[in-house]
Parts: sequence; structure tokens; C-alpha cells
Amino acid sequence: MIVADLGLAWVTTRAAGTAALLTSTGSVLLGLALAGRMPTGRGRLGDVRVLHQTLGIATMVALTIHMLTLLIDPWLSPSVLQLLIPFQMDYRPLWTGVGILAAYGFLVFGMSGYLRKRLGKRWNVIHRFTGLAWVMAVAHTLGAGSDAGQAWYLLVVALCVVPVVGLATYRIAQARGARASVPASAGAEAHARRGGSPAPVRTRGSVAPPAPRGEAAAPNLWAHPERSSPNRS
Repeated sequence: MIVADLGLAWVTTRAAGTAALLTSTGSVLLGLALAGRMPTGRGRLGDVRVLHQTLGIATMVALTIHMLTLLIDPWLSPSVLQLLIPFQMDYRPLWTGVGILAAYGFLVFGMSGYLRKRLGKRWNVIHRFTGLAWVMAVAHTLGAGSDAGQAWYLLVVALCVVPVVGLATYRIAQARGARASVPASAGAEAHARRGGSPAPVRTRGSVAPPAPRGEAAAPNLWAHPERSSPNRS
């Protein structure tokens, strides 16, 4: 059998690593959708949050299996310390170290949602670093994955990366647009506090406000010119 030839531990760790990439991608996508308050359907917001959390837990389970099966792999045969301390493995130490850091990132930043009440507003900032852990996981997949050179696996990675990059770009543009609208509204509010009033919006056919006493009234350039009726006398 192919599984027996390749080794059950090696096949399992590859499958668990791929599963972790897929579940973490789904969790990140749902997190971006929730942060951007994208339309999810009436009454569906709670379901989306539950699915987001479920995929986060599934990611941690897949990562645990991924690391435990590496311990019993006869070819790689890493020590426990090599799996816990980044950049200590003999096999591609840079990219395996990045993967270990990504696992710690998912554990600390991703699971911080369960400490949301204790962390308060800081939770939102901490949880955003889950995206950085996801980027490191993708880098680990491409740098240390034994299937990274296969076309089918590159397609799987692309199907994970493209939606996340697209949605993240949309979220950044959305946040910039929201920040750009704040100064304008703040300026109008400050003007109102000083006793001023917003400039009148003149539309077609509107009448200009009366001029102060002693001054000639300015011509109403915004008014629609009326046709003069002929003198029928």
C-alpha cells in the first residue's frame, strides 16, 4: 500500500498540516468578515461567530496532530525540544522554525477570544495578530512542506491565499474610508459648537437668503430663470 510505503506517521502529519492550513484560512476569512461587518444575513451573525471559533479550535487540533506525528516519524525523528524551540530542527530549520512560531501565534492570538472579557479593548488588538500567524503558516507550508513543489498543492495554497488577500485589501480600504470621513464630521460638529450653522445647500429654484440691512441683495445665481410673460395689454 502507498500509505505503508510512505509511512503512516508521515502521511498523517502531511494531512494534518494541510488540514490546519485550510481550517485556519476559513477562520481568518470569517474573522475578516466579522471585523468588517459584512452582510451575513439577518440572524446569522451568531452562527458565523460560532463557525469562526470552531474553525479556530479545529486548527489547534490539526496542529497538535501535525506535531505529535512528527515525533514518531522514523525519518525526521525530532526531539521534543526541537519541536518546541524554533529553528532547532535539522530539517529546513528556518521554515520549520517559522512554522513553530506560527503555531504559538495561533495558540496565543487566536485563542485570546476566550479571554475577551478580561482583556477588554486590548483583545481586539491582540486578536488581529492571528493574521500574522496565518502568513507565517503559509510561509512554513511553502518552505518546509514536502508537497510544496507539486502543482496541485500550489493550487490549494493559492485557493487559500487569494481570498484572504482580497478580503484583507477590502477591509483596509474600508477602514481608511471610515477614518477619512471622521475629520469632516468633526469639523462640522466643532463649527456647530461655536454657534455657527452649516452652509445652506442651494438647489435649483431655491431662493437666496435676504441680505443684511444697508447692503444690496446679491443676485440669486442658483435660481432657475423664469420666463417673462408677454404684455397682453
